[in-house]
Amino acid sequence: MKEAEIEFDAAYSSPLARAKETAEIVLKSVGALSPRKLRKDDALLNETLQAQFDEWLKDLPAADHVLLVGHAPTLAERVCHLLGASGADALKLPKGAVACLDTEDRQTASLKFLVTPKLLGI
Repeated sequence: MKEAEIEFDAAYSSPLARAKETAEIVLKSVGALSPRKLRKDDALLNETLQAQFDEWLKDLPAADHVLLVGHAPTLAERVCHLLGASGADALKLPKGAVACLDTEDRQTASLKFLVTPKLLGI
């Protein structure tokens, strides 16, 4: 991601340890935002209802590039919802994958790219 010059203005993760660790690894690897700026939020937990997540996402402070780190299976479901894809199987989002979405309103989005660990040979 660093070679592709991907940067983040804000970063949020689930409060669970593995998500927080993953977010910190990503932030350290790109070097654009200090891992100390990582915010933990319950909205990224699997238990959060879609409507609650939608409201949380809409109310986030303005930022151009936001990192969200959550959990399977709901993170894939959230991405599908933003893409307008029906069914959680519309997009396979394996553990460790990065989906980059482009959105103007945080209610709908288009997929810019998807990188999986398999694609990277991991």
